[in-house]
Amino acid sequence: MFKEIFLFEISYRLKRPATYIYFIVFFALAFLFILLAGGAFNGVDLALPGGGGKVLANSPFMINSLISGLCFIGTIIIAAIVGDAVYKDFEYGTHALFFTKPISKFDYLGGRFLGAAVIALLVFTGAAFGIMVGSFMPWLDASKIGAFHLMYYVQPYLIFVIPNLLFIGIIFFAAATLSRNMLSVYVGSILFLVLYGVSKSLLANINNDFIAGLLDPFGGMAMRSITKYWTVSEKNSLIAPFSSLLMLNRVLWLCIGAIIFGFTYFKFRFDQFSSELRSTKKRLKITEVKERIGKIILVPVSQNFSAKAQFLQLLQQIKLEFLSIIKSIYFIAIVFAGMVFLFVSGAQVGKIYDTNTFPVTGMVLEILAGSFYLFVLIIIIFYSGELVWKERELKISQIYDALPINDRSPFISKLFALILVQV
Repeated sequence: MFKEIFLFEISYRLKRPATYIYFIVFFALAFLFILLAGGAFNGVDLALPGGGGKVLANSPFMINSLISGLCFIGTIIIAAIVGDAVYKDFEYGTHALFFTKPISKFDYLGGRFLGAAVIALLVFTGAAFGIMVGSFMPWLDASKIGAFHLMYYVQPYLIFVIPNLLFIGIIFFAAATLSRNMLSVYVGSILFLVLYGVSKSLLANINNDFIAGLLDPFGGMAMRSITKYWTVSEKNSLIAPFSSLLMLNRVLWLCIGAIIFGFTYFKFRFDQFSSELRSTKKRLKITEVKERIGKIILVPVSQNFSAKAQFLQLLQQIKLEFLSIIKSIYFIAIVFAGMVFLFVSGAQVGKIYDTNTFPVTGMVLEILAGSFYLFVLIIIIFYSGELVWKERELKISQIYDALPINDRSPFISKLFALILVQV
């Protein structure tokens, strides 16, 4: 069944408008970048790190930098495509159909993952096509455009894009498959980018290029150590060599990805209600449940719809929504990542271009308002949607809507809870 599931995943993704939208976005960004770097607009010039000057806009060095950079930004796209491969079965309630069929775990997980990974790679090719088409535009500066070589466009995918796609895709695939929750994937993708930026700044201070190049999961540090002394002529004519450092980096992180996939394979169960990442709690037997139900004493109550009762209901709802956020493991992870980011940024307080200065209030506030603001924004974006959609996701929306509470209370309580979380 591996082939059938693999082809079904590809067919499903090719019917989704989002696949073509992602491709067009990558194509348009790459097309715009090559126009800017190729001098299509008077007075506007784009120079990527290591580029500019006599380095051609479609040189192998620039093409590699641009494709790798765009695909790095596309980490969120990997989360949306590959991370959703198995989760959509739980979202649409079709997982029970798969779980009752004679399908092996490898066929199910492998077919889903590989099919989604192929579609993600197809989306990422939009960057190569955008550069390729843009470099043939007649309004570019001819002195900034070199000859066309297909290998210039293929090589970045062989060394960087495909290995990175497999490694990052496995991480997001494992998170969604084991938690059965897409919020973990989207939050994880944001945190992955942030923590990668922090680690990259720390690795940049390491004098040993070998360790820095080996520990970078995207291979950028290894590539930089190889090309940092390249001349303009070499950047315009040479593709990235298959050096020992770069190959060790690729093999290392692909092996780590294989280990994560193996862990997911052995941890995953064809169980309709289980979540492999949740803590195992003691489950009550049916007899114990009946005994507890029999001991419940129903107290007669009188309904009260006064303004005071509605206000107390609103306060209780705010408390409930607030606690549901701050007790979430994903919220704790975001805040922890923000604290790590502030710790790294705080180490630079009092230094301007390696010149010691006093860490005055303005500098500290700039870090707090600028650096940590990103994490506040992440919390607002994710949990605003999470709060609004929570009852539908848990499939209790019809019960919730039938409760005798004011229609405005749920919206007001969710809004105030989100404000309190930011405070």
